[in-house]
Amino acid sequence: MSRTVRQAGLLERYYVARHDLGMFFCVVVSAKYTAPDGGVLPRAGLFRALAQVAKQHGALAVRLVRLPDGRHAFERLSEIDLSQVVEFRTSGARTLAQTLQEQITRGFDTDSALPLWRLQVLEDNTINFAWHHGIGDGQSGFAFHHALQSALNDLDDDPNHHRSFDETTLISPDAISLASPIEERNSLSVPLGKLFHEVFNLLCPQSWTPSHTAWTGAPVPATESLLARVHLLQYTAMEVSRMLEICRKHNTTLTALVHTLAVVVISRLLAADRSIAMRYSTLSTNIPVSLRPLIDCGADEFGNYISSYQHHPAIIPFDQSAEPGSSWTEHFPWDSATRLAAELRLQQTQSASKIGLLRYLWSYEAYLTGMLGKKRSVLLEVSNLGRYPFIPPPSKNPVPPQWNVSDMYFTMSNPSSGPAMHADMIGTPNGGLGITIAWGKDVVEDSFGESFYSGLRDAMAELVEE
Repeated sequence: MSRTVRQAGLLERYYVARHDLGMFFCVVVSAKYTAPDGGVLPRAGLFRALAQVAKQHGALAVRLVRLPDGRHAFERLSEIDLSQVVEFRTSGARTLAQTLQEQITRGFDTDSALPLWRLQVLEDNTINFAWHHGIGDGQSGFAFHHALQSALNDLDDDPNHHRSFDETTLISPDAISLASPIEERNSLSVPLGKLFHEVFNLLCPQSWTPSHTAWTGAPVPATESLLARVHLLQYTAMEVSRMLEICRKHNTTLTALVHTLAVVVISRLLAADRSIAMRYSTLSTNIPVSLRPLIDCGADEFGNYISSYQHHPAIIPFDQSAEPGSSWTEHFPWDSATRLAAELRLQQTQSASKIGLLRYLWSYEAYLTGMLGKKRSVLLEVSNLGRYPFIPPPSKNPVPPQWNVSDMYFTMSNPSSGPAMHADMIGTPNGGLGITIAWGKDVVEDSFGESFYSGLRDAMAELVEE
């Protein structure tokens, strides 16, 4: 019986190419698991739960292979040695930010018989789930943690769940299914006008394109690097409730709000450099757009259902962004945040065609390596996974679940060929918020990155306290 499950889809092949070229390694969703008794996740119980999760999600039980025609396909694994993909680690002097910083620089051995994911378990019950972008988008991290949390709580009904679990190898089910690629679930047709527009931007002088007036940071280095700096911001449910109240007042969203705050912070940081102000009038930003609502796909499914919207917000003049040390929000451009929120709503139905453009690339590899040594396309990416789904206790068992998820963070590889900086958001089950700020070590000066982080932190704090 053939072990090939299916060929990699259009977007999946793009992510496979990025990984193989060393230009993007993984996505990570970190979650802290807590129990009412303050218990520690038992190794045996975790492995038993993971065995159930891998059987539930076929994407966790496949590897990549290259077919005779050169295309990639997903092949079913006959077994998974959990001891090779699960790492129990004492943090020592490392912070969570430092462990995430290490994770996003690690790729996967796609020539081995290992799956395309790994788990890092810290001593405080924080689980860092890292996966190859080829098997899932950011919300696939929700699917994993949701399944793991459910499986851990189901173990409480098994009187033997604390017994030693010697079989660290689990046998994958004979029949493994993967969710269909996006091109089989939604039309990716590219309007003729959009196609002409993209071809024009490729062939015309750069001075004729929107990117010409956009500041995007340092040029892409000739050699790829994935070294990054990572900082974390955390907000309580009460603070997030205040943010959402402000968003509703101004007819905007949390994503648009954080994006606009980031533009304000960057504009102020650039104000000291007159050469930038004289040469550039905009920034180039990118905002991922989930296509899951378009195909009626919930967060409990693994798959790559994501597109993006590239935006060119104006650099805010210094006299509008206020003097250093003064209010971040006094001259806040709420109209920009409102317009961006409206545009992002439109992009939920319009951005799928951007994935369709991949059909016109004759070589992913040539396209990707062609970025090296050129002007950067994007300065900042702002991504929001949304809120992790709360798991209510089963109706027959009103007792609260043993294992809950509290603090959460989301991040990804930060290649020097991609956005110079990232602001990645994820909502917790209790209504809190985690934001990961990251920047390429070889792309952004640490002083600029630290100032961006502290500026956004202070601006968010000022907003909540208003």
